Amino acid sequence: MVNFGIYSMADLEQYLPDMYSASIKEAYMIILAGPMGLTHYVGNQKIELPPHAILFLGAGRSSQFDRSAVPDAHILLFGAKFFARSTRLMHFLQQTPLFNDHTNVYYMTLSDDGVLYSQVFIRLFDLAISGLTRNMLSMDLAHNLLEQVLIIGSLYYNVVSANYEANRDSTLVTHYKALVNMHYATQKSVQFYAAQLNVTARRLNQATMKELGVHAKNVITSCITQKARQLLAYTDHNMKEISASLGFSGEHNFSDFFYKNAGRRPSEFRKVKQIEKQNVTKM
Repeated sequence: MVNFGIYSMADLEQYLPDMYSASIKEAYMIILAGPMGLTHYVGNQKIELPPHAILFLGAGRSSQFDRSAVPDAHILLFGAKFFARSTRLMHFLQQTPLFNDHTNVYYMTLSDDGVLYSQVFIRLFDLAISGLTRNMLSMDLAHNLLEQVLIIGSLYYNVVSANYEANRDSTLVTHYKALVNMHYATQKSVQFYAAQLNVTARRLNQATMKELGVHAKNVITSCITQKARQLLAYTDHNMKEISASLGFSGEHNFSDFFYKNAGRRPSEFRKVKQIEKQNVTKM
C-alpha cells in the first residue's frame, strides 16, 4: 500500500514500517537530505549523501534507512498511479534510469540556489498535500512539483555504481520477495513461487535459509503479517474487508493466522495501536 506524501524522518515509520530493514519498498522514493547529509543503504551498499542531495529510488528496490540518520531529511513517497496521468508520463516513469537502472544509484547535488529550491519545494509540497482532500488544484500543484524534480533530476543526476554481492542465492531471494509482495493475497504456496522462478521448492528453501535464515514459507507468512499490521493500524477497514484483501476465506481464519504470527487477535492489536495514537496526540 503506497502512502502518497512528504514526510520527515520522525514521521516516516508510520507510513513505511519497514524503513529500517533491508527490504523491497513498494513506493517510489525521493529522499531530500538536509544540511548534514544522509546515510542510506541500497541493496547491500552504503550510500553517503552529501548535504542537500536528492536521492531517487524506484519501487521494488531493496533499501534501508540508517537509524542514526539526522531528522532534518524529508522523504517523498508516491505510486505510479499518482504520477502517470498520461501515456507519456507512464512511459517516462517506466524508462527513466532514476528509478529503473538497478545497477546504479542516482542522486543529484544542489548548488546554493538549488538548496533554496529544495526548501521551497518541501514547503510547497507539504502545502499541496494538506489541501488534497479539499481542492483538485492542490493535486495539480503536487503533481507539477513532482514532475519538476524528476525532470531536473533526469538532467543533472550523478551516478554511484551499485556493487551488489553477485551470487545466485541473493538474486533468487530478491526476486522471490518481489513476487511475494505482488501475489501474497492470492498465492500462498512456495511451489507457486518456485515455478515462477524456474527452480524447485527445495532450491528456493536453500536460498532463503542461506540469505535470510528462514524457510521460504516464512517469507510469505511474514509478508502477510506485515500487511495485516499496516491495515489494522493505519486504516479503518473492518475485519471482513481486511481478511478478504489478504486472501483469507473468512474472518476466523484471518484471526487465527494473525494470532499465531503476531501474538494477538487482530481486534486486540488494533485497540493497542489506537491507544498508542491517542497517547501520542496528548503529548
